[in-house]
Amino acid sequence: MVKKGLTFVLLCLLGMMAFFVTDGMESFEWDEIETKLSALSTFVDDEQEKASEQVIQDPVLDESDSRGIYGVYIGQSASEALTILGSPQRKEPSALGYEWWVYQRDGVHFLQIGVTDDGQIVDLYSASEDWRYQGIALGTSEEIRNEQISFAPNISFTYDGADFTLTDAINERALTIIDDIPVLFYLDQHDDNKVAGIRFIAKEYLVKSKLYAIRWTYFATQPDTQPPALTAEQQADVERGIERQIFDLTNGTRARLGLPLLQWNEQAAEVARAHSADMRQGDFFDHVSATTGLDPFERLRQHGTTFRAAGENIAMGYMDAIETHHGWMNSLGHRENIIHPQFSTLGVGVVGIYSAQNFVTP
Repeated sequence: MVKKGLTFVLLCLLGMMAFFVTDGMESFEWDEIETKLSALSTFVDDEQEKASEQVIQDPVLDESDSRGIYGVYIGQSASEALTILGSPQRKEPSALGYEWWVYQRDGVHFLQIGVTDDGQIVDLYSASEDWRYQGIALGTSEEIRNEQISFAPNISFTYDGADFTLTDAINERALTIIDDIPVLFYLDQHDDNKVAGIRFIAKEYLVKSKLYAIRWTYFATQPDTQPPALTAEQQADVERGIERQIFDLTNGTRARLGLPLLQWNEQAAEVARAHSADMRQGDFFDHVSATTGLDPFERLRQHGTTFRAAGENIAMGYMDAIETHHGWMNSLGHRENIIHPQFSTLGVGVVGIYSAQNFVTP
């Protein structure tokens, strides 16, 4: 019996930048970077996988420090973090110029720490079940979150001699500043806006990330607001890191739901990577290639991949794996692919601002 399912979702946020000069004071503003999402899946049989049991031992937690989680915080030395957490499983470059230290265990425990060349922590993210912060944890309701921490439509702060104001994305990525450190709460729009992850990021990198619509003014020297320029080799290294992080985040979500973890599928990753490159080179965003006319399933078969079930998520314009994953999870079609119990392997391909996930059950 053949069962076919088809889903399609599209989200587009237009990015613009403006420049103003008044009485010697210069002002800039930009909207969020343009992002798009789309999902497609097909199921060729009805067999379901059984969820595997996970035995996890949670670490000892200390939520008294308002600067971070797990005893790690923004501005801390990397050497101190090593003493607390041990060595990371991987180190991967980021598009913002620092290095991601990736801690991942059992699919459930996942932590990323951004470390600069001079050994300072400037970014910290987790979507694990065991972090606690200011009375908030993974799955905290919107009501309790708002009781514990105040959020506002606009967030203002000073950085590099300039005054910045960000427009908060309260229903998607709620931002606040606590003890002079920006704190982002990723929200699950399909689970009553419960907390789905937490991120601490230094002001410099929050500005350079362009995660929020932003405006700023200065009187003397223009602040540094641009991410570093990367060589082609550096960009490729960033893209390979994002692929593995998306894979980890996908498995973390599945593990928390009691679903089987996916295995990495390099053949599917090659297909996903080729489609991301095709979209960039052809300047289009679609599951069906504008240059070859092939859909995801035809591309897999052409690459020699046979499957009983397959699906594809694509995205455009997201800064990193964290943003891409939460964007997909807040869109039903992509979410269904990520948590579908019938899928058993995953390949991810990132080229430039384009990302693709190919889910395959051989």
